[in-house]
Amino acid sequence: MKKKIAAIQLSLLMVLLFVLTGAFGTRAYAADRTLASGLAYDQVDSAIKEFIEERKETTAGLAYVVFTEDEDLARGLYGYQDIENQIPVSEETVFEWGSGSKVLIWVCAMQAYERGLIDFDTDINEYLPEGFLSNRKYDDKITMIDLMNHSAGFQDVAADINIDDPTYFANLEEALSAHKPDQIYQPGSVNSYSNWGSALAAYIVGRVNGMEYCDYVHKNIFEPLGMEHSALYMDLSDNTWVQENRKKLVSYNNDLSIKPYSAAFKYIALYPAGRCVSTFGDYEKFAKAMLREDEKIMSKATWEEMFTPTDYFADTGVPKNYHGLWGVYFAVPTIGHIGRTSGCSNYLLMDRQNKVASLFITNQGQDLEYTENVRPLLYGEYSYSNYGTMPDIPKATYQNSTTVENGAFRFYGFYAGMLTPCDVSKEFWALSKIGDRTVLERSYFDFLEEPAPKMIFEVCLFLMMAILTLVGCISLLCRIIMCIVRLVKGDKEKKELSAWSFVGCLLPPCVLMLYFFAQNSLKTTSNHYIWAFAVIALIAFVLLGMMIYGCIKNVSSTGLTKAQKVYNYFVMVLMLVSIVYIYYWQMFMFWKL
Repeated sequence: MKKKIAAIQLSLLMVLLFVLTGAFGTRAYAADRTLASGLAYDQVDSAIKEFIEERKETTAGLAYVVFTEDEDLARGLYGYQDIENQIPVSEETVFEWGSGSKVLIWVCAMQAYERGLIDFDTDINEYLPEGFLSNRKYDDKITMIDLMNHSAGFQDVAADINIDDPTYFANLEEALSAHKPDQIYQPGSVNSYSNWGSALAAYIVGRVNGMEYCDYVHKNIFEPLGMEHSALYMDLSDNTWVQENRKKLVSYNNDLSIKPYSAAFKYIALYPAGRCVSTFGDYEKFAKAMLREDEKIMSKATWEEMFTPTDYFADTGVPKNYHGLWGVYFAVPTIGHIGRTSGCSNYLLMDRQNKVASLFITNQGQDLEYTENVRPLLYGEYSYSNYGTMPDIPKATYQNSTTVENGAFRFYGFYAGMLTPCDVSKEFWALSKIGDRTVLERSYFDFLEEPAPKMIFEVCLFLMMAILTLVGCISLLCRIIMCIVRLVKGDKEKKELSAWSFVGCLLPPCVLMLYFFAQNSLKTTSNHYIWAFAVIALIAFVLLGMMIYGCIKNVSSTGLTKAQKVYNYFVMVLMLVSIVYIYYWQMFMFWKL
């Protein structure tokens, strides 16, 4: 009996030693392992908490996780989903994925590829209704890879992206058909970030699978991964729990001022491109499934295919895109996708060399701290020399390739997305050529050199319109008095020209006000502001007629003083510049939003 007791005691002692050795061994092993930044695994949690503490005065709510295939290195819920009512971020807080939703599209496309429903070398016309791509300019085929790389060549869409009426479009096909953007680049030549192109890819996924895209995602991603608190459809009606809880999330600016709910929450008509809303836990499940290449989603071979580069930075050999995921470079290459809405910001990044990933999400729409500034802490400091020899950027003005070249919102391309060389100092980029134009290639979108004569003309046209309109507005105050005096005198010709000059000074600022009204109405449905462009078109005709009339009358009229004639010629110049302005920026195209 004593021998049996001794044997049992010895066995227990051995088990205890094994457990302790394993525990201490694991701890020692964890201490030995480091991130690409040099931060030890067992220091990640405290380092992130310190990072947050330094920014607590400007942090509203935050959820984050840094993980490997086997363990969480750091995970936390911080701050408030509603500061005023002291409601903390919890496991039930829902966040918007924004453009992170596009990763769902690309995973779905890979599933269709695995099942033989989509061929990546086939023109997407094969998967669309006849005549659907009526907006093509080039004969070159557009493939699913072009949509994944954002290189199908489509210009940006301004109208009916974020809207205030979820019933405005019946379905995704109707939303895509409402505003088909012109193809302004040859397929494969330029990366031009496209919500429309991404939503088109989702529409194709739905068609080849014989179901609505939203239903497909629920069946093939959300359900296999146990993502029970995720919604995707425009009005979030595919998950009523998420729909109700989204109303409880308060969104903030970077100074912690509250964004009104009406501004922070909008219905996304092209919903696959940015609508997904879920708890952080559900987003985390999806992120971890990607890092471990979960076979509940697709085979290991298909995952490996997905993580194979599909585009490179010019001729550098440095990958730019991996079937919809972007290459982002630090001390180590990472791949992932950023997401931003008016109310939330997030970034999913994966270091596949070391099998480490991170996901940060906040209820601040333009956050930079947790979507950008935290990244070197995990992935190390970026140095161009790690990947190539930095070329010299030719001195020029560069325009964001994601622009509008044709249609009523063409002016959007003038003031959005200008770039100077210093803007690319902290990221990998490369130079290429399209004809005589230099292309500055970046992740997400390229920048194209703008011809100097074009830029000079546009700047001069803008300044002339601004200055002449300002002078015209100031003169209106004076002209009101002068017109009243002339009306009292009863001088017919002077009276006519007085009214003419008054209207001539009044209409140009009306054009600008109508345009900026439309621009500021983009978060409503287009039927709320299309009339503004129709009125601008009418004003252009009126100005043309008035300019011809004024020129004739100013020459033929006798009794006008030299000062009056000079002023009338000024009004004619203002009219001419306004007509050129309307025509050049295509503000008269009320039918092409």
